[in-house]
Amino acid sequence: MSNFLVDKFADILILRYDVDSFSKLSRRRKLYLYFLSEATLRGRDILFDQHHPYNLFLREAVSEMVAAASLDTEKEEYDALLCYYKQILFTSGIHHHYSERKHEPLFSSRYLSLLWEKIDENKRNEWRDSGFDKELLLEYIFNKEFAPIRTAENVEESSVNFYDKGITTEEIEAFYSARSKGPELSPGLQSKLRKNADNNLYEETYSTSGRYAPALKRIVAALRAAYFYAETDREKAIIEKLTTYYKSGADEDFRAYSLAWLNHSPDKTDVDFINGFIETYQDPLGRKATWEGLVQLYDREASRRTKLLSDNARWFEEHSPVSPAHRKPEVKGIQASVIEALMLGGDCYPASPLGINLPNNNTIRERYGSKSVTLSNISHAVDSTLYSGEYLESFFLKEEVRRRIMTFGSLTNDLHTDLHECLGHGSGRLEEGVSEDALKEWSATIEEARADLYALYYIADSKLVEMGLLPEDAYKAQYDLYVTGGAIIQLARLKQGEKIQESHMRNRALIARYLLDKCGADCLELKQNEAGDFFIEIHSYTKLRENIGHLLYRIQEIKSKGLYEEAEKIIRTYATDVPSEIYVSAKKRFDALRLSPFKGFINPRMEARYSSDGSVEEFTLDTSETYLEQMNRYNKVYRTLPLCNDSPNSAKSRTLELGRYHDTFKQLRRRLHNAMDGVVAESMRKGGIEHRTNFGVTLFRLKEIAKTMEPDPELIELLRYQKEVREFPLLSIFMLQGQELDYLQAVERCGDVETLEEAEQLVRELLVHQSYVYTLVDDLLYTPHHDGIVASIPHLLLAQSSMQKRVMPPASTLEKWIERVKHSICSEVVSETEQVLILRCLEKLSDLNPSFAKECRTHLKGYFDADNLFASEIDSILRFFAEE
Repeated sequence: MSNFLVDKFADILILRYDVDSFSKLSRRRKLYLYFLSEATLRGRDILFDQHHPYNLFLREAVSEMVAAASLDTEKEEYDALLCYYKQILFTSGIHHHYSERKHEPLFSSRYLSLLWEKIDENKRNEWRDSGFDKELLLEYIFNKEFAPIRTAENVEESSVNFYDKGITTEEIEAFYSARSKGPELSPGLQSKLRKNADNNLYEETYSTSGRYAPALKRIVAALRAAYFYAETDREKAIIEKLTTYYKSGADEDFRAYSLAWLNHSPDKTDVDFINGFIETYQDPLGRKATWEGLVQLYDREASRRTKLLSDNARWFEEHSPVSPAHRKPEVKGIQASVIEALMLGGDCYPASPLGINLPNNNTIRERYGSKSVTLSNISHAVDSTLYSGEYLESFFLKEEVRRRIMTFGSLTNDLHTDLHECLGHGSGRLEEGVSEDALKEWSATIEEARADLYALYYIADSKLVEMGLLPEDAYKAQYDLYVTGGAIIQLARLKQGEKIQESHMRNRALIARYLLDKCGADCLELKQNEAGDFFIEIHSYTKLRENIGHLLYRIQEIKSKGLYEEAEKIIRTYATDVPSEIYVSAKKRFDALRLSPFKGFINPRMEARYSSDGSVEEFTLDTSETYLEQMNRYNKVYRTLPLCNDSPNSAKSRTLELGRYHDTFKQLRRRLHNAMDGVVAESMRKGGIEHRTNFGVTLFRLKEIAKTMEPDPELIELLRYQKEVREFPLLSIFMLQGQELDYLQAVERCGDVETLEEAEQLVRELLVHQSYVYTLVDDLLYTPHHDGIVASIPHLLLAQSSMQKRVMPPASTLEKWIERVKHSICSEVVSETEQVLILRCLEKLSDLNPSFAKECRTHLKGYFDADNLFASEIDSILRFFAEE
C-alpha cells in the first residue's frame, strides 16, 4: 500500500496500515484471527459509555441527524456537523482525547433542533424511553459548563463514568482501602463504584451477568469460537482464563488471565492478542480501567532488535542511574517483540498506541516479568506523514540536525519505543509497603515519564552501538526530536487557553521543560528567531544525557517511595501550564504546514472467501473502506449496548437491552408459561433448576411456538444470548430451521452452547443439514482438544449425519475423529457425557459400515485397557460389529 491517507478533519489525520504477514498464514490461523478480531470489535460501545453515560445517545442522535440533513441547504452548518460527528467517533465521545475538553460545535443549536424534527418519530420515542430527549442533547453539546472535561485531576471534576456523581475521592479511597486483597490484585479495576439509596457504596462489576453484560456476552462468544482454532495449550489457556474473568469480573480471575497471557510468547505461534479492562489513564485516581482490544501478528525480523534488548535487560537494570535500592534485584521474564497490528478496538482505536507493556501491576511485573510490544506497521504509517523537508525546516534550525533526523529519525523513534516499553516500564521497584496507588492522579504521568527517561538515557549509551542497534551519534536525532516535541511542537495539539491534561503529553512536557530549566544555556537553549518563532538548540548532547539521568533518578525515587506531594509539585511546575508565546509560535507553524497533530487509523476488513461446500476457505484484507463507511458499519454491526447502562440489573435496563423487542419477550414469556408441562417442570425443579430459569416446555411445544414466529435475525440473535431462560436459546435454533447458516455463524454457535440439550438441538435441527458439515467436524476436532460441552458437537454431528445420509464420512474426517477417541481414552478430564456420545457415534458408524469397526480396532490397538471401563466398552462395541 503506497497511500496511507484516508481522511482529514479538524486536527486529525486518518490513516490505513499494512499487515504484510497476514497473507502468509494458514487457513486455521486466519480463522483464529477472525474470531479474535470479532472479540476486539464487539467491545466498542463499552468505551463510549465509560467516557460518559450520554455518549452512546450522542453518537446515535448525531448519526441520525447527519443522515437526515440536506446537503443542498445550509451547507456550512452541515459541514460543521459532519466534522463534529467524525470527531466524536474518533474520540469515543464528546471529549477530545488529548485536551480532555469537549469538542466545540461550530453549528448552531437552531440547526440541530431543525434536524431533530426530521428524525423518525419512533426513533425519538425510543430515545425518550431510554431517558434522552432533545433538551438533554442540546445541553450536553452546547453548555460548556456541563461535563466540561473528561479526566480532570480529581474525581469530582471529571466526567468519566467510573463513579456515581457525588462520590468523593475520600470515600473512594476509604472503600478500596478496606478491600485490599494483596499486591498482585487490583481491586476496582473492572467495576463502576455506585451509591445506593441508603448512601452506601457498592461495586457494579463488569461481567456477563453484570454491567456491560450484552457486550461481554458477545465478546465471550467470539472468544469461544476462536478457541476451536487455538494451536497451543497456552493459547487455549489464555482464552479459558479470559472468558472466566469476563463471567465473574473477579480480581483473582483477572490476575489468572494476566499470568496466562504473560506465559504465552508470540514468537511460538506468530499471533497474540490483548482484550480486557486494562489501562487506567482515564481514571483520575488511576484505579478504574477502560476496555481495549488488539489483535497482533509477530514481526519475526524486527523482533530480533527487541529480543536483543530483553536478553540484556539485566545489564541495563544494573547500570541504571537510579538508586541501587530502587533497581530490581533480579530481572525476570521481560518479553519484547515487534508486532503488526491486525485489528484495533476500544481504547486502541482509532488512535493507536505505538507500544504497549503489560501487565500494569508492579508486583506481577517484579515477580513474573512483563511483555512488551512495538507496533511496527502503525509506526510506519505515522512516519509516512512526517519528516518532510518543509516540516523539519519549520521546527529545527540547523541543517546538520535536519539531515540527522531525516536519516535516523524513524530508527531512533522505533528504538525509543522499544526501550520505553520493554525495559523502561519493566524496570525499577517500589519500596516495601508502598502502595500501587500511592501517587493517585499523578501516577500515570510519573510512570510514563519514568519509562521515557529510561529510553532517552539508554538510547545514547555506547552499549546500543556495540549491540549493532544504532550507528554512533544517531541517538542525537532522538534528543532533538524529543525535546523540541515536548517543549514546542506538541503544544499545537491544544486550543488557546487550554492546559495540558493528557498523561503522555504531560510526561513529555515535564521532561523537556525540566531539562531546559536545569541544564544551563551551555547545554540546552530555547531560542527565538526574528519572526518570533521558538526553537530548541542542543549544545552538549553529553551533558544533556547526564541531566536526563539525574531526572530519571528523581522520578524513580518519587515512584519507589510513593512521594505524592513531590509528584504533584514537579508535574504542576513543568507539565500542566502552556506558555502562551511558545504555543502561538507552534500553532502558527503547524497551521501553515496544514499538518494534523493527531493520527488515527481505520482497520482492514477481513473478507471471507467460501469453498463449494459453504465453508470458509480463505480470508483476505480489504483496505478500501473510508473512515465514515467503517464507522457507520461499526455503529450498526457492533452496537452491543443499550443507550442507557446506568442500572444494568434493573427492570428498566432489561427493557432497554431488549429495545423494540421488549413486548415480544414479554408475550413470549407468557406463551411459555401457558405451554408449561407439569411433569417436565417438576422433574427439572427436582434436578435443582430454578423455575424462573426453566419453564419446562417440551421440545415439541417449543418447535410449534417457533413456527408461529417471524424468523427475524435480530430477534433470533437476542434469544440466543438470553441464556438465563432455558427455552430462549432453543427457540433461536428452532426459528432457523430450514435456513442456510453462514459457516462463521455456525462455528460461533458451536462455541456458544452451554448445555447438552442445546448442543443436541443445534446439531439435529440446524447443523446436520448444512453442506459443510464434515468441514465443520474437521475444524472442531482439531487439537488442542476442547473439553467442555462443545466437545460433544463433532460426535453428535457424525452420528446424526451417518444416520440421515446413510453414507460414511470422509476418511480424513474419520482419522481425526479416531485421534479424538484416543485422546478421550487417555485423558482424565474428558467428561462422561462425551464418552457416552463417543460410544453412540461408534455404534452408528459401525452399524453403517461394519468394516469400519475392524479398521477402528486396528487404529486403537494398544489403547484397550481392562482397567479402563471406557476403553473396554469401546472394545466391546468394535468386537461386536467386527464379528457381525
